[in-house]
Amino acid sequence: MKQLLGIGDVNDITPEVIEGMPDDVAAAVISGIDAGGQLEILGRIQKAGKTGAYNKFKRAVSSGNVQARGASGYRNSRIELLNRLSFFPPEFRKALAKGTIRMTDMYYFQTKLALQAAGLVKMFQSGDTKAVGTGNVDKQKLENDKPFLAIGIQILSGYEQTINAGAGDAAYGIAHRSILNGQVTFRHDNKEILKEFGAQAFDTTNKQDVLIGTVWLDNPVILQPNVAIELEIEQAIAYPLGANNIRPFIKAGFVGTSLNPN
Repeated sequence: MKQLLGIGDVNDITPEVIEGMPDDVAAAVISGIDAGGQLEILGRIQKAGKTGAYNKFKRAVSSGNVQARGASGYRNSRIELLNRLSFFPPEFRKALAKGTIRMTDMYYFQTKLALQAAGLVKMFQSGDTKAVGTGNVDKQKLENDKPFLAIGIQILSGYEQTINAGAGDAAYGIAHRSILNGQVTFRHDNKEILKEFGAQAFDTTNKQDVLIGTVWLDNPVILQPNVAIELEIEQAIAYPLGANNIRPFIKAGFVGTSLNPN
């Protein structure tokens, strides 16, 4: 039996399913099916006389990997996800092909108090709860049924504007030198993605082709639901209190595309 991106029968990919796919999704799905399976699908399309499906199928086969759609220096997380579709859990690959899930832009983040001494700040922890202005990841893990492709990591910092007002009152910008002169470690699913990564890379001062405080990942990472996210920032020195003892906060997060049920 020919396989659809690792699971299922190619009978799931009917002419009607292909007609309903955007071109870039069709390219990702068809490129994940072996040559024999592609021939089966093509024969089914021709038998049904579906011109739209035939044209979309031919475009998908000829394009191979999904191509970028613009000259912007910003990375396109939709394209990055589709080109890595075969690495997602099989149930999500099949659901995307059939249109029962969709791709959405997403930014997952968490905030923590900076340290008034050199040391380690764990940005995502099991005791975290979602709160507007503080973070949108609960208990260090993504929600069920929502895998996410992270193509960039952002690190910012800033002072709250009112004493004891908290992270939601902070004015964030390029991270403080106590952070930029430190290092970052990122782990997920028992894998060390970044280890002692020099945080100076997050200084995007005078850069016009990147989101502020963001490092684009040459090796984007799939964050799995219900798997702990570990992002640690090691400050090189103290991050001092501001005027009238206002406190400094760190904001760190992941930029990318999520798969969500329709």
